[in-house]
Amino acid sequence: MVLIAILIFNKNFVKADYPDSLRQVIANQEDNRQKLDNIISLAKYYLQNDMDSLKKYGEFLYLTAERLNEPGVMAQSDIYLGSYYKSIDDFEKSLDYYLKAFHVADSVNDTIRIAKASLNAGTMLTKLSKDTEARGYYKQSLENFNALHDSGGIVACYNNLGLSFSQTSAFDSAAYYYDKGLIMSEKTRPKYYLGSLYYNLGEVYKELEDYEKAQNYAVKSIEIYAANKDKRGIALANNTLGNIYQVKRDFQKSLEHYKIAEEILLQTGDSLHLYDVYNNLGVLYQDQKNYPVAINYFAKALKGYRKLGYIRGIIFVLGNQGTILAELGKPREAIKIQDSVVYLANKFGYAKNRKDALYNIYLDFYDLADYKDAIDYQTRYSNLKDSIFNMDKEELINDLKFKYEKEKESLQSNWYQEGESREGAEYTL
Repeated sequence: MVLIAILIFNKNFVKADYPDSLRQVIANQEDNRQKLDNIISLAKYYLQNDMDSLKKYGEFLYLTAERLNEPGVMAQSDIYLGSYYKSIDDFEKSLDYYLKAFHVADSVNDTIRIAKASLNAGTMLTKLSKDTEARGYYKQSLENFNALHDSGGIVACYNNLGLSFSQTSAFDSAAYYYDKGLIMSEKTRPKYYLGSLYYNLGEVYKELEDYEKAQNYAVKSIEIYAANKDKRGIALANNTLGNIYQVKRDFQKSLEHYKIAEEILLQTGDSLHLYDVYNNLGVLYQDQKNYPVAINYFAKALKGYRKLGYIRGIIFVLGNQGTILAELGKPREAIKIQDSVVYLANKFGYAKNRKDALYNIYLDFYDLADYKDAIDYQTRYSNLKDSIFNMDKEELINDLKFKYEKEKESLQSNWYQEGESREGAEYTL
């Protein structure tokens, strides 16, 4: 799934050809507001080109803003530093900086930075499998972007809310927010923002096993990503197409799409999604009974996910390793791994993974002729399956109430339908 994160946008941003001259200007300036603006411009340049220099000037910006007692700029520097740590996959440290930026911006009622920091904090919480907590920040960000009439920010919030629900198998709510984002994106923003929304809707329909719709959305997303030269987006959509062709048992096409994704992700250094591809390649070879290759890909994916602390990925790979052990005639070893999947999936709210693990344990006990335990796990599986698409009652009520409030607001103020969208934020996927 694709999260949309916010980067700072400065309309007086220096041209990319002049970082050296701007550094020289900054070095000779006294501490004043113009110096802050110049450091922001330089940081904005490095945000696109040199993350190590971004860290250096983000820290410099913070110290300068602190001396000048400019808390809003201090919050902005923390957003830059959060972006740096996000780029090296240190999601915990990135979250710390985004939360720090949020609290500083909130203390001075800096609406735009509250909106940006809370969206980015939610993004990190989603990556850390803390989806319920993430939604609180997304909704706060959405309220502030609505107040700013910033349609790009609103689209980002709808997209990320959709992803947070999709990760916990609440696909009805996920589709609701993705569709809201599509409607606004089509009315107010360039087609760039449609790519991630089409991609994420494709992922939802893939999970719902409507593979034709999933494939159509994935292809649409590739067209938009290609038009915008978004290599990462192209890679993710090819990964999705690899999944779809795998389900259709067209292993050659599946492999072709996975390899396209792998090549691009290696070039771009996107390790998290590269590990997703390794996991999927493992499943592809497992389906063809090529167990040595499958085991190797699962091991690479698991090692990577553990390095990043990405719980959802760890859960998926462990589940796949358990099924391979069962297929290799080692049900007792498989049960131990699947039990850990049940524990982790239950702890972090991944109902679909828990359901699959319970079913696999049922099969393993059946193979061992332990019918008592087999029946127990079959019952637990059936009970969970019946409620897999339902959210916790209180959470569902709160979400429906939130949807209602947003619909009421849209009836009262349809500024985005009248072409009054506010420019002022740039988004990366």
